[in-house]
Amino acid sequence: MIQAYKGLLTKDIKVMKNYYFLGMGLILLAVVGGGLLTKYFKEPNIMAAVMLMVLFAHIMYIPLFILASLNIEAKTQTWLHNPNSAALLLLSKLGSALVAYLFSICFTLLVAAAVYFLYPSAEFYTLIQGSLLTNTLYISIAITFVTIYFAVWILFYWSFFHSLKNVSVAGALRWPILILFWIIQTIAGNYITSSKWFGKIISIGVIEADAKWLSVDLEVNQSSASIGMNPTVEISLVHGLIYTLLVIFLFYLSAWLIEKKVEV
Repeated sequence: MIQAYKGLLTKDIKVMKNYYFLGMGLILLAVVGGGLLTKYFKEPNIMAAVMLMVLFAHIMYIPLFILASLNIEAKTQTWLHNPNSAALLLLSKLGSALVAYLFSICFTLLVAAAVYFLYPSAEFYTLIQGSLLTNTLYISIAITFVTIYFAVWILFYWSFFHSLKNVSVAGALRWPILILFWIIQTIAGNYITSSKWFGKIISIGVIEADAKWLSVDLEVNQSSASIGMNPTVEISLVHGLIYTLLVIFLFYLSAWLIEKKVEV
């Protein structure tokens, strides 16, 4: 199984190598554009803001990478002749996307460090409380969890969409059905998360973490103000467990749909 996964992962990395370079190219384009604007306006805060936007843009990196990889499979139909399980195939997609993501975000952080040393006088850095390195690390970890979560949803919706192809009644209405399903899922999710009983469940196993790094101090006309979160933020371990179980469930449901219902 490990050897099979290594083979699949190597194949996916080779197939998607152009997307690796595309991601790097977009980052460099943003850096060059930010550098030109910084030079033109003589405002170093522009470059700092550009790097922050590039960092947060990584939230959609793995979902878009996964979607591109799945669409390639749909065009080439190589899955039809692959003896491995759908779960292993999807895990390979996630693995190759994660490899590309780690290269991209590390590259972004290296460029951001270079920007910091080039423009140390930018007021943007002084607005954030605490260690800039620690703050960046926390943000990067949070972005990593979020992008993986979104990617698994992409896997599910892609599998669900293609599974409708073999349903005679729904085949021609796949997009309306998918949109309707998303609306119902969103409404149901909002109802559950806003309910009192859900609030009681996620209040179990709550720990407090220092959130001073999320605060920003502003000074306008010799008057100071503070925006951001409270000095501490509550992290629910049960909440995290629920989302972890949801991700696992969606992943295996996607694999089941591919094996039983999907002919890509």
